[in-house]
Amino acid sequence: MIWRIAATFFFLAVVAAPAVALACPVCFSGDDESRHAYVEAALLLTVIPLATIGGFVWWIRRRIRAHAAEETTPPPIHRARFRPRVVPRSS
Repeated sequence: MIWRIAATFFFLAVVAAPAVALACPVCFSGDDESRHAYVEAALLLTVIPLATIGGFVWWIRRRIRAHAAEETTPPPIHRARFRPRVVPRSS
């Protein structure tokens, strides 16, 4: 019985919540300027995370390519200086 009463109150709260909230004034405004601002803000909030993730992926890709280039380049050739071998004369 208590569950039925709780479910009824929950249902009424869910149904009545939008009427109380009335949403934000920008979302349902008839003003053309407000609608443009809303659309631009939505686009901006969509692009920023995508650009951040794309920049991070680009940075990782660049680091991987630099690391791979370091592994494939041969080490520099160092020329050793050889001293002539001094052979003692046998007398």
